[in-house]
Amino acid sequence: TEKGSMIDSHSTQRDPFYRFARLFRRDLDDSKPEERVGRIASVLATVGSTPLALAGLAWLILVTDWQVFVERWPMLLLIAVLFYALRQLPFYFIADLGSGGGAYGNAVRTLEGAAKWSGILLFGPPVLWIDFILSILLLLADRTFWRDRDSRWGLAHNIGFTTAISCLFQLISLTVYRSLGGVIPIPGLELRWLLAGLAAVSLQLVLEAALLYALYLSYTIWAVRDSLGPSLLRSLPFLLALSLGVPFLANFFGVPLAGIYSADGLTAYLTLMAAVLLVAFLARQMSRANENARRQSIQLEKLEALGRAILNAPPDASALPALLAEHVPAMFTFSRLGIWVGEDGLFVHPSDWPRPDQEIVRDWVSRQEKARGFTVKQTLPWTISGPRNPVVTAPVLDAESGQPIGGIYVELAALGQTWDRRALQNLLPSLQGLAAQVASALHQAKVYARTLAHQKTQMELATARQIQTSFLPRELP
Repeated sequence: TEKGSMIDSHSTQRDPFYRFARLFRRDLDDSKPEERVGRIASVLATVGSTPLALAGLAWLILVTDWQVFVERWPMLLLIAVLFYALRQLPFYFIADLGSGGGAYGNAVRTLEGAAKWSGILLFGPPVLWIDFILSILLLLADRTFWRDRDSRWGLAHNIGFTTAISCLFQLISLTVYRSLGGVIPIPGLELRWLLAGLAAVSLQLVLEAALLYALYLSYTIWAVRDSLGPSLLRSLPFLLALSLGVPFLANFFGVPLAGIYSADGLTAYLTLMAAVLLVAFLARQMSRANENARRQSIQLEKLEALGRAILNAPPDASALPALLAEHVPAMFTFSRLGIWVGEDGLFVHPSDWPRPDQEIVRDWVSRQEKARGFTVKQTLPWTISGPRNPVVTAPVLDAESGQPIGGIYVELAALGQTWDRRALQNLLPSLQGLAAQVASALHQAKVYARTLAHQKTQMELATARQIQTSFLPRELP
């Protein structure tokens, strides 16, 4: 979850969790209140998951039958390929946890558990090495984790979570499966094997929810307890149910998949895995479409509200910066943006973000005639050092001449979705609409200034006429 202005500095320093996290991160003293909660939660999650991860890794080393890798390597390789393919088809849930777009929760999930648990019940602990190694390699390959110290702490707690889940929790679940009479490889689709597999999968879910997510999520909720509203309290359980329930169903589906492999062979197994891949692909497409619709709905709503506010505001555009601050941030969730006209900045979010003030960026955007989007992999027309977010820009065009007079620059943040070219193209109409609203307000101010100037001229002419008339005698001499 993310939340702005969640807790003040004084109350955070009295927080025992803050004092503990400060042992590992001295930069907490220099953190903004809205940044500090996330940093403390990352430290708690990393410290809490590390011993669990190390214990699980040591246990896995002890119980692994290394001969399985030699004897069954073709099937293990197939499971690794299926695991990787499903990992590349994530789908996500994004929920507004508060009114007005102030807090969001997101959960990114995959159906990789179907391949993973089918392999575990067929070949045992060696499959856990596939899960562990591929998960860590994919995390290390994610460039977003190498940006700064916050990102590296995020990588650390993700590695801790992943290792604890891949090793310790799944070994505990596998032990319970065997204690209930389950055998490896699973003999078939008999009810007793399915029930033993269901118990193992359920136990893993409980361990994840109780021992890992509680470390990160419970502190975050506690830290922002004063900001929790009724809508957040209604939405958060739904989001958690989705984020934990979908992987549970995928994991459980791996149990009958293993039984089908034992009973009917590789062909039947691959046929059902192809169906799982298709479901994962469709879920990914549906989550993209749902998020695109949600985002466009919010943007249209905010654009309409901004248009009404501009019409009701003073015609000299003096209230425009305040109106932009009220309506624009919710249009681009947790993104950083700047709006300017000429050399004057109208609005920057967050207020201390310096990037829109760079002359080269402003100069390039102000010379464009249409909105543009740049993915992370595309080369920008200007130079930015280090990793960056996707960027969209739009010029503010003069309502009379059509020439650029300013611009809008947005660095997009991800809440699970992938900002590819198609997603950026879907965002450009809203950005152009915002630019048009700003141009309209500025044109209204220009017309108002002209009207005032004309009225002033008319008043001066009337005064001159009165003065000249006073020079004439009242009676003919």
